[in-house]
Amino acid sequence: MIQKKILQCKHDISTVDCQPSGPASGMLVFVSGNLQLAGEEHALKFSQVCVLTLYPMSWITESAASHLVPAKLKAPLLAMLRSSWACNALK
Repeated sequence: MIQKKILQCKHDISTVDCQPSGPASGMLVFVSGNLQLAGEEHALKFSQVCVLTLYPMSWITESAASHLVPAKLKAPLLAMLRSSWACNALK
């Protein structure tokens, strides 16, 4: 069994842009900012885009894509982030 370490991180959201999408009352959401990992000096830049669809009483995520811009992190930590996207950027 493979265990992945869950990282503690702080999200500093810089921008949130939204616009209507599709005929089913959808919403396209773009978020960008910085992701500060515990114990690291430099923050990562991140961007995430998702499509939300309105269903009765709630919004659901139809699809999402994320991107991390590498900072000066230790190589093993950066490799783990790229392979698992250990933090959820929309907290």
